[in-house]
Amino acid sequence: MIYLKDRNRKMILLLIEKIKESRNQSFIPYLELWKEIEYKKMRKEINNAITVLKQNQPADRQAEQGRQAEQDRQAEQGRQAEQGRQAEQGRQAEQDRQAEQERKKQIEKAMEGNEPHDFYLKCWICGERFLFTVGEQQFYKQKGFSLPKKCEDCRYSYREWPFTGEN
Repeated sequence: MIYLKDRNRKMILLLIEKIKESRNQSFIPYLELWKEIEYKKMRKEINNAITVLKQNQPADRQAEQGRQAEQDRQAEQGRQAEQGRQAEQGRQAEQDRQAEQERKKQIEKAMEGNEPHDFYLKCWICGERFLFTVGEQQFYKQKGFSLPKKCEDCRYSYREWPFTGEN
């Protein structure tokens, strides 16, 4: 079935070429009626045949001009598409740069942090609050220790406990 459709199209295109070569303008009304009901591709060829007949030019010359015009149109569309792609890539690159700058600003702001200051922690053993100084914080951070859980007194009493017998 598909083969017959392709074959019919080829036959129709051949008929249109013969009409163009004949330069007989009496075919124009028939072609104009025919183009109203035919497919897009055929409509294009029929319009081309009507143009050739109206201009009374040789079919080959008109076909060459039509092909050249089509090639020029396609080349212009290609240039426009390329310009559009380049513009889109430029916009995307600018958005990427802006996003990267924003991320850098956020990272710098996060890295600034607050000035170190003394704060109080609660001892797990006695429940009293004890001061954790900036110097101790730097020492703990440098050594990779976690925050202390016991106050200084409870730390010392725990260390001495096995030896003194006290709790």
